[in-house]
Amino acid sequence: MQGGLIEIMGDAGDFAGETMAGGEIIIHGNAGGDMPGVDIRDGRLTIMGDCSRPCGNMSGGECRVFGTAHDMLPTFRNDGPTTIDSVPVTRFSGGLHLPRLGTIYVANCKYMD
Repeated sequence: MQGGLIEIMGDAGDFAGETMAGGEIIIHGNAGGDMPGVDIRDGRLTIMGDCSRPCGNMSGGECRVFGTAHDMLPTFRNDGPTTIDSVPVTRFSGGLHLPRLGTIYVANCKYMD
């Protein structure tokens, strides 16, 4: 995906948003499989529900998880609290490459470094 908008009104499975290079994907349910947003290079992935190990090998772009992220990959650094759309979240930066080009915002996280 390089542009446009995909809106999923329910849940998504493994690797939702894999290799995104632009545009926006909104998942109104859970990304119930593993590694949503893997290899994302640009664009925005929004998950309104829960997910597991978001955005492995991320080299750019943004992911917003308004539910719970079960397990964060060790390539991400906890940058501390902030807010998005008046929702308190924790900002993580990281991914595959340095400098840390990708950003994940998580409302609830089961693992915090």
